[in-house]
Amino acid sequence: MKNITQILIIEDNQIFSQALTNSLEKHYYVCNAATCLEAMAIIKSNPFLKAIILGVYEPVSKGIEAIKIISELYQGARVFVLANVNSYELAKECLDCNVCCYLEKPFNLAKLKEKIDKITENISHEFLKTLWKDEFESKLSSLSGHIKAVIHYIEKNRHRDFNRNELASSINLNPNYLSRLFNKECGMPLKEYINMLRIFKCKKKLANQPGIKIKDIAGLIGMQDASYFCRFFKKHTNLTPLQFKNAALSRILYKKSL
Repeated sequence: MKNITQILIIEDNQIFSQALTNSLEKHYYVCNAATCLEAMAIIKSNPFLKAIILGVYEPVSKGIEAIKIISELYQGARVFVLANVNSYELAKECLDCNVCCYLEKPFNLAKLKEKIDKITENISHEFLKTLWKDEFESKLSSLSGHIKAVIHYIEKNRHRDFNRNELASSINLNPNYLSRLFNKECGMPLKEYINMLRIFKCKKKLANQPGIKIKDIAGLIGMQDASYFCRFFKKHTNLTPLQFKNAALSRILYKKSL
């Protein structure tokens, strides 16, 4: 699960933890722990966490101890503290331990997500905006956390060959179930989405860099055989890569002549 934005919520209030999880799992892959002991086991077994959200209650000293333990144990993730108390001592400890975000409850969920997004690598929405057009916002907001994770994985691995089983394994789902879920939420088969994304990236590269070699374009989507790539490209665009590249070059020259 290296390429998925993963976060860990450490919160002993079950109702609040579930509400926060329900909100965040629409955008990230969420793990939960009720205690620091549970959290330590998750952290030790998961080197790819991007963010750790820690809920702090009274007594403040217990929260400070938890912050110190987590900061020392795992420096690969950024720590977010959600405090139920107003404490100068707690705020100072957060600063000393390089906590990247300190929010007091009640807090603004949109602000928390904005801060998480700034310190985690998120997928590009350029292709989805082109694909879904005016429906982009509504469709994106309706996607489950699992499908967002899959879209992220595809985006980050489009340059190499991978299969459905690898995708399903990355989020611990059955491959057949993943295919059905993806088709239901995205309105197209998983394989078709992957092919359309790859064609989109190739067309963009050809349009922006008409001088690029066909074999280099093929390599961008994990195809080492240029002949196979040309057949793949024509199947999905009705043009060979060379024809598309020449058309893009003609448009560039025409614009320059105006």
